[in-house]
Amino acid sequence: MKKRINYALLIITILCLVIAIKLSSMPVFEFLPNPIKSFFITAPHTQEQFSFIYDLAMDFILSALFYFIVDVVPEQIKIHKAKKLLSPQVNRLLEYMEQIISIIVSVYERNPNLNELTNKDFLILDGETIIANQEISYLTTTYYSNGKRKTAVHSYGTPNRIIKDKIIQINKVVEQIKNFEYFYSDYTELIEYIRIIESNDLLNWYKSKEKNESPCFLLQGTNKGVTEFTSLYSKIKKLKFNTEYTSTTLDTKSATEKYKQERDDGTLLKHVFDCQQKQQNLAISNPTLIVGSKKYTTRILTDFLSKRFKVTYTNFECLELDKLSDFKYVVFIVDSTTRKFMTYMQSKIKIPVNVILLSEATPIRRSSKKLFKSTNITIIDELFFESGWKFFSIPLNKEEPSENSIVEIEGKLRSICFNDK
Repeated sequence: MKKRINYALLIITILCLVIAIKLSSMPVFEFLPNPIKSFFITAPHTQEQFSFIYDLAMDFILSALFYFIVDVVPEQIKIHKAKKLLSPQVNRLLEYMEQIISIIVSVYERNPNLNELTNKDFLILDGETIIANQEISYLTTTYYSNGKRKTAVHSYGTPNRIIKDKIIQINKVVEQIKNFEYFYSDYTELIEYIRIIESNDLLNWYKSKEKNESPCFLLQGTNKGVTEFTSLYSKIKKLKFNTEYTSTTLDTKSATEKYKQERDDGTLLKHVFDCQQKQQNLAISNPTLIVGSKKYTTRILTDFLSKRFKVTYTNFECLELDKLSDFKYVVFIVDSTTRKFMTYMQSKIKIPVNVILLSEATPIRRSSKKLFKSTNITIIDELFFESGWKFFSIPLNKEEPSENSIVEIEGKLRSICFNDK
């Protein structure tokens, strides 16, 4: 409600600003188009005639400006902090809620359009204990808010067991979110939704351990609890506290039986081992060297990469140029401490080398390709990694390099070095 009031105040303030400019004696800018200039030109006698409206408009503008500076701006800053603090918890909350809703909608063949679901769609759930115990398998895919795929996890179980486990997890996450209530105390919508979740019949039923073994849809009136739960999911998602979202799809009956069989006979475990072996073979057949520096942000990048991307790592101080021929690709990390050194080093390379440049992204993104003029060096590609920087000693972009940006760099390096699309 307050958000709508603020939007209304903003629109009225803009209208008052237009009226104040039109009724003022301020000269009209010459670069404006003629229709706009003619609109803002007002005769002196008209200005005197409507001086009261001009004073009223100016008073409203000043009052609105004072309100936005004193109330709205601090509130938005506080909400921004709350979103940064709460995004991991809200991500998990929405993930568990989405999994429950997707499983119910798919298993009971309900309307997939969540906005159209009402109590009648979930009447089948009241006291339902048969279908809920049939085995299912499902794939939950996690995406970043920009739509880029993050992970995909295949799971297996009965709707009864899965939904109860997710409900228990939701109750835990809600308790964690309440610990940050000070930061979102002005965000009445989120407070309202958290309170409704706490009082939701479907979730409340499993707060006591004694009821944990009861069937998930045993309670009469489950349809109302699930309808409210579905509506809450859509409303919380609209608040945009989350930085990720999930999509859960159920397998067909035959695919579920196959998944169960492969899990029981060890095929899935063998598949994991084969994937790990494939990565090792790719690393052996495509030997790659990553050369970094001792700059703090660069070390954060290489430390995290070394846990996920199994290749050889070194820094420029320990680099042996005569051994570069042992590697199919050499990745040079170019940051503010190594750019000058690159010019000197590349002249010392006497053997053919395939180079991938991983350059530090600055406010004005500079390519490092021009630093390499030696005919022995072949630039395969140039990538950029985000990094924190300072403007007159003020730290900016200090969250970088973040996990998301490093994972993105890792994916690009895999596709180049291992042709692992």
